[in-house]
Amino acid sequence: MRDQALLIGCAIALLTGLSPAQSPEEPEDRTLELSQPPSGRPGQELGGSWAVAGGDLFQFQTSIEGGGSFSVNRSFLRGGYEHRFSPELKLGLSLATEVDTYDFKGGGTFAEAAGGTPWTTTREFSIGASFLWQVDSEWTVFGSGSFRSAGEPGAEWSETFTTGGVAAASYTFSRDFTIGAGVLASGRLDGSIQFIPSLLIDWKVTEGLVVTNVRGPRTYPSSAGIELLYQFEEDMTFSVGFRYEYRRFRLDDSGPPPTRGGVGTERSFPVWLRYEWRPRPGIRLHLLGGVSFGERLELQRADGVFLQRQDANPAPFVAIFFGFEF
Repeated sequence: MRDQALLIGCAIALLTGLSPAQSPEEPEDRTLELSQPPSGRPGQELGGSWAVAGGDLFQFQTSIEGGGSFSVNRSFLRGGYEHRFSPELKLGLSLATEVDTYDFKGGGTFAEAAGGTPWTTTREFSIGASFLWQVDSEWTVFGSGSFRSAGEPGAEWSETFTTGGVAAASYTFSRDFTIGAGVLASGRLDGSIQFIPSLLIDWKVTEGLVVTNVRGPRTYPSSAGIELLYQFEEDMTFSVGFRYEYRRFRLDDSGPPPTRGGVGTERSFPVWLRYEWRPRPGIRLHLLGGVSFGERLELQRADGVFLQRQDANPAPFVAIFFGFEF
């Protein structure tokens, strides 16, 4: 789910990641996403650091069952600051936004239920805070909380907000294997709360080959899925992965009567190939290509009544992401 993925991503940024200068077998902590814990060694530098990341993903036109088709362009931007107060404790703050521009074409069952174009552009903004505590050389506990707004530009501002949080812990068995689990609590636009278990893993299977869900782009975390990553050069990696995505947003308050002030939903299971290049310390560039399977679109009225649920054909996509740390 989108809310869940954002929260898990926030916590995963908190827990770990790789700096551009490091190889997959040398994980280093970074405070903006839930993942493998930092080493907490006394030699770690204290103080603050900044990170900026972003990217763009284009999903090509695909047919909707019952008629019509759609494509979408997703733009991402994220910034964050973390401060290490001691080798064992660090706190982080982050700001993130995602703008999804949809292009619906033709009529069909889904458009008819919406009274016209189902939706056009959706915007999400989130602010989050996180902490990480290195208990000892094996155990790390961490958590995060966020405040989010998701909806079309004309949606009622006060009706777009949700909150959520993650509490989790990880255990490092060796330099090659870390695993963790936690619980995510996520508010929904209908006022309900979901509790979802989350898992993180970072396992060096062989030299240069890693099974992980903590090393993807900051703005497109693979935390809701998993990747098989291979390092073929010191500064280059190649991976294959998949995840579950769920986007839910408030619709325009002055849109077509059937969906005015309602809720739109998009669900999918993207599978991708990713190439990462780390040209210099603190810089990461990613190229992705894949196919989004299991596409499903939903419309819900403002009073919570479902209007329509329609599947769509698999849709190919391409993407580029970047990250800077300083």
